[in-house]
Amino acid sequence: MMEQNFCSFPPFSNTPALNFPFLKPTLCPHCGISTDAIFRDAKQLPFSSGGAEKSLSFVSLLWACTACKRHFLTCYVADKKRRAATLVYMYPPAALYVPDPLVQDLSPRFVDLYRQAQAAEDLEAWDVAAMGYRAALEVLLKDYAIRALGRDEKAVARSKLADLIVEVFHEQELVNCADVVRLLGNDYTHFQRRYTDVDFLNIRRYLDLLVSSVAARLAMLHPPVSRLRPGQSGDAPPAPRAPE
Repeated sequence: MMEQNFCSFPPFSNTPALNFPFLKPTLCPHCGISTDAIFRDAKQLPFSSGGAEKSLSFVSLLWACTACKRHFLTCYVADKKRRAATLVYMYPPAALYVPDPLVQDLSPRFVDLYRQAQAAEDLEAWDVAAMGYRAALEVLLKDYAIRALGRDEKAVARSKLADLIVEVFHEQELVNCADVVRLLGNDYTHFQRRYTDVDFLNIRRYLDLLVSSVAARLAMLHPPVSRLRPGQSGDAPPAPRAPE
């Protein structure tokens, strides 16, 4: 999610000023692809939660995905007095996260944790979402180390995430990606945060890069076909030609 100001949009020109930020989805709930959604329409209705709040409105915004072109709706409770809007619903609900099948088979718990974090992010529960993505990364790397690399399960289970990242990913670029998720995820658990100027979306963005790398490594470890070893039956590769 990211903030987008709607104060200059025509649909609000004849309504009480809603010139404060609303949250704009960055993932389409239909196709699950990142999108700079196009604003289509808005509706506002008075809203009361049972008290005497006269500053509250129920606001619905219609969007079009730039990837699949389909429409989706976000709904907010807008408080004109506090100049704030809270996202309360999105229709249709966000599409379930579906990684590469090799990753799903390797670590079903990672997929479950990622989906929980994604649901928290959709509800603006940033702290919970950040901790969830960080936990998902740890589970994925430990499953990868144990099940794909054959590391000792007890030793891996005791490993600190910072150490495990270096052991699993020897390339500095991948270590950097994993550290973004680790450090930002840790930051959201602390009373005083250090990286307040870093966009939350970087956690999921860099985690997705790591997942793609793990999927690629799994594919290379388990190719659907390969050269036959000596003594195996089947079609042998052609013998090299002797130099003329």
